[in-house]
Amino acid sequence: MTESELVFTSLAELTTRNVAEKDLATGLDENVISAIKGGRYAGKARNDFEKLTGKKSGFRR
Repeated sequence: MTESELVFTSLAELTTRNVAEKDLATGLDENVISAIKGGRYAGKARNDFEKLTGKKSGFRR
């Protein structure tokens, strides 16, 4: 795993956990929604990173 993959994966996990806590998510369905939000946020950050640096982060699309 590259450094950028690790950073953006960690960001997605942290964001997902914080969204779930904020929304008081319980059960699979509510936590899936939190995971989608967290993944989208990290995906936007990854895209911004790639545009700013001109470097690919290493994720396969």
